Amino acid sequence: MTLQIPKDIEYLKYCEAPHNRYELAKQFSSPYSMICFHVKKLVNMQLLFVVKEENGRGPGKVKYYLTTDKGRAIVRGHMEATRE
Repeated sequence: MTLQIPKDIEYLKYCEAPHNRYELAKQFSSPYSMICFHVKKLVNMQLLFVVKEENGRGPGKVKYYLTTDKGRAIVRGHMEATRE
């Protein structure tokens, strides 16, 4: 799996505070299915983790995601590399 640099870095930066997939879709004006794909990929890469779960409306639970230390290191490295 590889990172899609501009988009995945934005997701990691936004998840410095816990947010769920719905909040990510609203923030970035992206289709929900695209957000689900990126979040699943970032969780599998251990760059995001589930910080808490709540009973949501409907059939499932709402999961809130937070950036891991590894994810924050990637964001810092990207910011240093793009700094002028």
